[in-house]
Amino acid sequence: MRLSLEHPSQLSAKEIAIINEIAAEGFGIDDPADMLEDTVRHIEAADVVHRAYNKAETVGFALYKERLWRACY
Repeated sequence: MRLSLEHPSQLSAKEIAIINEIAAEGFGIDDPADMLEDTVRHIEAADVVHRAYNKAETVGFALYKERLWRACY
């Protein structure tokens, strides 16, 4: 499994649609288009998009407003 961290502005429309499909499935929504606007708002409000991949397919995501960890020195 591969993970990535990106800024929301780096996502393409296709990548946003994939995130929306995963979110819709998680909420039991039959038509992902019904929640696309809400998903886009959540993505735009995030500071970081964390995605998990199985081979080249996105299989999970998380949206963070701030980093959940800090570097220790």
